[in-house]
Amino acid sequence: MRRTNEKALGKILEEVIKDNNLGDGITQAKINEIWVELMSRPIISRTTKLRFYNKTLTIYLTSSVIRNELDYQKEELKKQFNDRLGEMIIEKIEFK
Repeated sequence: MRRTNEKALGKILEEVIKDNNLGDGITQAKINEIWVELMSRPIISRTTKLRFYNKTLTIYLTSSVIRNELDYQKEELKKQFNDRLGEMIIEKIEFK
């Protein structure tokens, strides 16, 4: 009798991601995608960088006016990001 070691593909991928420390890179890519989905073209064009580190999302913008406007929407943005990511990953958003 042949013995099989069957695992779901999802479980195998989770193990590969965890073993190779790819989780942060995948999260960063998802965050970049979500930013493009949520924001309008003028805001996207004035975004220079998104950085996710230590549960904090730092968004670098070239426009102080947009930075101030988005600062008022921090909590809503955090909620939208976490909803789309499927878990509470982002605890804080900063604009620079």
